[in-house]
Amino acid sequence: MAEAIAAVVANDRIRSQVHPLAERPDKERLIYAKAPKWMNYTVAEEIIDDLDEILDEEQTPRMPRMPCRLIYGPTNGGKTWIAKRFISKYVQANHASDHVGDIASTPDEKTALEESVSPVLYMQVHPQPTEARIYEEILKRLGVDVDNGARVTSKMDLAIDALHEAGVRMLFIDEIHNAIVGSRNQQRQFLYTLKYLANDVELSIVALGTDEALAAVNTAPEMASRFYPLPVPAWRDDGAFVALLRRMAKGIPLRKPVDLTTDERISREILAMSEGCIGDIVDVLYRATRRAIRTGTEEITVTVLRELRYIPFSKRGRPNYGRDRDA
Repeated sequence: MAEAIAAVVANDRIRSQVHPLAERPDKERLIYAKAPKWMNYTVAEEIIDDLDEILDEEQTPRMPRMPCRLIYGPTNGGKTWIAKRFISKYVQANHASDHVGDIASTPDEKTALEESVSPVLYMQVHPQPTEARIYEEILKRLGVDVDNGARVTSKMDLAIDALHEAGVRMLFIDEIHNAIVGSRNQQRQFLYTLKYLANDVELSIVALGTDEALAAVNTAPEMASRFYPLPVPAWRDDGAFVALLRRMAKGIPLRKPVDLTTDERISREILAMSEGCIGDIVDVLYRATRRAIRTGTEEITVTVLRELRYIPFSKRGRPNYGRDRDA
C-alpha cells in the first residue's frame, strides 16, 4: 500500500511539473511557445525602476537638464525587450486602445512600440542619421504630416511643438550605435540635436544600443556626462542564469517535465549556443521545443539541443561553421 501511495504522489508531482497546455495540439503548443513572454530578472527590474523614477514628475520635476540614460549591451541582449516592458505601462496607442497593455505578450511587438505616444515616445535611429531625419522620425511617430523637402528649422519647430502638445516626457531612441557611421562632425551634430531637444522640451532621452553606443555618446564629452550608462550584460554561468532557466522552463508546453538546470550539461549547452544573449536563449529554447514536439521526444535534452545545429551570433559570418564543428 505504501508503495502504491508513493507512486501516486510521484505521478502527481510529475503532472504538476508539466505545462497546462501540454496535451493541446502540436500547432497550438508551438504558437504558445513562440509567443513573447516577459521574464523578470534583476538587471531589467533595476532599469525599469530607474526609468519609473525619472518619469514620475513628483520625484523628477521638469527642468532644463533632464536626466538621460544609455541602455547598452550585446546584440539580442534584451535592451529593446526592457524598453517594451517599460513602455507598456504608459503607452497610449494612436489608433486603438487594444494595444494598451503588456506589449511583451503582443504578437506584433514593433507595431505596438511604434504606436506609443504619450508620455513615452519610441523611435529608431536611421542607418544614416541626420538632424532632419531625427525630426522627421519624431513627427512620423506622432502622426504629424511633414514635407520632407522642408527646411531643417521648420521640421525642428514642428517636432518641438508636437512633442509639447503630445506631452512626451521620455523619448526612447533605439539603435543609437547607428550614429557612429558618419563623420565625427556628423556624430556630434546628431548628439547636439538630442541635447537641444532634451533641453527645449524638458524631456529625458533613453538611448539604446550595442556596446558601440558608448563610443557614439562619448564623441561629445558633455553628452557622456548627461547619459548615465545602464549596461545589460550577457548572462553568465551563475545562479542568476540558473534561476532564469527555471522560470523559462515553466513556460515550455512539453508532455514530459522540463528540467533545464539539474543536468549542468543542458544549461551550459544553452549558454554556449546563445552566448548569454537572452534573445538567443529564447530562440534556442523555442527551436528545442519545436524539435521535441515534432520528433515525439517531448523533452529538452543535450541531444535535442545539439541536433539543432544552432549557430551562435558570433559565428554567423563563418560559412563553414556548421561543417567545422562536426569535424
